Amino acid sequence: MIGVIEVYNYLKDYCNKDQKGFVTPEVFNSFAALAQQQVYNSMFASMGEALNMRRKGVDPAREKSFVRQLEEDMAYYTKRELLENSDSSEDSMLFDKPRDLSKISSISLTDRDRTSVEVLLNPEKADRILSSNLSTPTKSFPVALIGDKIELFPSVISSIYLTYYRQPRSVFATSTVGGGQMGDIDSMSTPTYAANQFNGIEIAIPINCRNFDLPEHYKSKLTYEMAKLIGISLRDDFLINKTAS
Repeated sequence: MIGVIEVYNYLKDYCNKDQKGFVTPEVFNSFAALAQQQVYNSMFASMGEALNMRRKGVDPAREKSFVRQLEEDMAYYTKRELLENSDSSEDSMLFDKPRDLSKISSISLTDRDRTSVEVLLNPEKADRILSSNLSTPTKSFPVALIGDKIELFPSVISSIYLTYYRQPRSVFATSTVGGGQMGDIDSMSTPTYAANQFNGIEIAIPINCRNFDLPEHYKSKLTYEMAKLIGISLRDDFLINKTAS
């Protein structure tokens, strides 16, 4: 978790000191979710690069392994859910995706052996498998096609375990009355800085703030992304104002 008040205050002081314009809560909040998503996406991109390094034999061992570090970071977003079929056809069972789904890690059956399900993203490949007598899915070798829903073959399977990475949302900055506890995920909100003006002074309201849903050591990267986005915004506003005058 990364504190939204800390990031806001840093960016506000930085921009004001360098005369880049004012960072307001409205400007900050308009870019907070996007900056967070970009940092989140970079984890998956970095994992691809780290795995390539491992294949080439240049990934450091044990605690210094880039793959291991990224796996620990991504474990923060890992969830596992039992899904029951929501609909069916003659050949398949349909399962609704979790609302917070970002990327699927794996699918398995609920049998004793936790039989692994082959995950397909390409409908054409799925058609080839389904039309072949040699590769027709069975309960021992099931297949799932990922689209708007999860379509599982064969149709005799009515429940599955889905392991996936959830989308980043926000974290309660403090406990709320009748609501979430400090540190809990707020799945209904994005990172938010909230403040009021008292005698011309801006005072943060922690109970209405929502922290970034990212590991703490991504603070520098997140701050950089926020500064880049806000800098572009302020520069565009500056150009518009200069043109208007």
